[in-house]
Amino acid sequence: MANITRDLVQSGKCCRPILGLHLLLFLTGCMGGGSPGAEATELDLKQTAAQQMFSDFDTIEYTDLALLPTSGSASYEGFLSGQLSNTNDAVTDTLIGDLSVNVSFGDSSLISGVASGFLDENGDALDGTIILSAGELDRAGDPEVDATLTFEGSGELTSVSGDVLVFDADFAGDFLGEDYQGMGGEALAQVTVGGASQSFSGAFVASR
Repeated sequence: MANITRDLVQSGKCCRPILGLHLLLFLTGCMGGGSPGAEATELDLKQTAAQQMFSDFDTIEYTDLALLPTSGSASYEGFLSGQLSNTNDAVTDTLIGDLSVNVSFGDSSLISGVASGFLDENGDALDGTIILSAGELDRAGDPEVDATLTFEGSGELTSVSGDVLVFDADFAGDFLGEDYQGMGGEALAQVTVGGASQSFSGAFVASR
């Protein structure tokens, strides 16, 4: 069974990154949200939807790689979320956005898509997108041991204060479910803001 929040396999050896723990912690405590009883904000709604999707896939089986198609395509919608490493500067610390991924199983460029609609911890919107591209599928791999789906992302996001965050991201995860109805994994990036670089650590999840 897949467990998006796992960091250890049954052998006791750490063989996989913590795929969803970043997002789950971030959704439940790191971001600002509405006070109890207050009308739900856009940030509240996005957090709730993302958390529900992660919960839906948290213990679902990995897709049997032998059953993945070798042609055709599938589209996925979900979320990308995470935190920047420097929480002491004036730059946005945490982000959550919408993820749209198209998988072309028979093409050399496996992945295309976009991450957009980002909000920060205050619920402020960031302009811009992260474009998804490239992609590799390790059909001979073992998702219980290592990520079998990888792809890239790059783009710029501009915060409400005018900071431009330049993303160079790598995604690593797996297809989920008997009929590959989902995908999820870790998102790591180098983010440059005003010439200074810091890391972004997060997670993604999407369903078709």
